[in-house]
Amino acid sequence: MFSEIEQSIETRPSRKAPEYFDRYGKNMYYMWFNLRNTPTQWYVFYTQYDDNGQTVYLVRYIGTNHTVAQHL
Repeated sequence: MFSEIEQSIETRPSRKAPEYFDRYGKNMYYMWFNLRNTPTQWYVFYTQYDDNGQTVYLVRYIGTNHTVAQHL
């Protein structure tokens, strides 16, 4: 899963995270993944910032549809 996040975080569509997730960081975004052969949907919450002209993505929280969906 971590390699999939790393490979696709720049190109995968994302959304602004609801205020509920500010406990993990401010101004966060999220995207979701479905892993093969599993019905579980994974949500990855991250912040994005610029460091000397390079975009940096900092993953702050990873949850499943069982723990996250009711807050989206």
